[in-house]
Amino acid sequence: MPTTKWKTQKDYTREFAKLSRDAGIPFMFYYSAVFDHNPQFDSIQPKPRSTPSLIGNRPEYREYMKKHYAELIDQYRPDGMWVDWYWADGSTTETVDYFRKNHPDVVLAFNLSNLFPASFKKLHFTSLEAHRYDGPWVKLRKEDSLQVPVFTSAVKWSNAFRMIFDHQWELISPAGKWWQDQSLREDPLELIRSLAVVLACGGKLCIGATSQMDGRILPDQTKQLRMLGDWYRPRKKLFVNAAPIRYRWFRAPGVRVSADNFDTVVSSYGAGVLLHVINRKGSKEGIAVTLRGSMWRELRKATLKPQERGVSVTRERSYLHIDISPEYVDPVDTILYLTG
Repeated sequence: MPTTKWKTQKDYTREFAKLSRDAGIPFMFYYSAVFDHNPQFDSIQPKPRSTPSLIGNRPEYREYMKKHYAELIDQYRPDGMWVDWYWADGSTTETVDYFRKNHPDVVLAFNLSNLFPASFKKLHFTSLEAHRYDGPWVKLRKEDSLQVPVFTSAVKWSNAFRMIFDHQWELISPAGKWWQDQSLREDPLELIRSLAVVLACGGKLCIGATSQMDGRILPDQTKQLRMLGDWYRPRKKLFVNAAPIRYRWFRAPGVRVSADNFDTVVSSYGAGVLLHVINRKGSKEGIAVTLRGSMWRELRKATLKPQERGVSVTRERSYLHIDISPEYVDPVDTILYLTG
């Protein structure tokens, strides 16, 4: 028996599952374990018309939730469930226990779980939001009558997790400006910069695109995702086959860039290291990179990736010097592969 009276004329969940499976693409479902605005729960909703109306601690809701999980898994067989959000409440405990007992092979992840060390060994990977490339760690946004914390900076959070995490983790970000604001960011490359820094630091980036009632993604967001895919495709192996290096804070050790609007991340790759020089403002000017210290002492050769173009490396006393001319400065991420 269905767990809810809500119906659509078309079963989009079944269609999505079938298309994904036919294409050989693993897929997950989003599930809100703390917010639910099904009218059948109006009698127990603290604020029926408020988006952040928490219902996850109500026992009658938790029983419904477990039946709903069973219905989703049995009918559509997803590879994973992405649950919103991890909290010290009944719905979190019930969800983890239910999947451990009944569906241990279904990949389980929770939003906000990056902030809860207790979640690290319970989930297949942990998650947190990051809505901009940079900015404060957290800022407050007014939603209804509440001030909602918005986790802002992809560059800050991803570097922090590179330093301290051993398990798999991700950040998530909307394709538009905000979950309720589908318009695109002023700079369409900002989302791609977030992708670059998160992947370079060893994480995943999940992007939330907005679909219409007929299942189609908004056209502007489709263009944004195509831009991201076109940039990522030739660079995929540089992220998939690399491993983050654990060094302190947000600057790669011994690396200096001649301009201020660049961030750097270093990862191990093959017989050498990758140096990501991430272009905050899309600068088109040439840059000079100076490398000093033990990490760079044995390195002699530099190649621009994915162009496979060699660049000149000059050794001067205790440091290496690399000049990159303007035509090779990527508006998102200039990637240097350095070997001995």
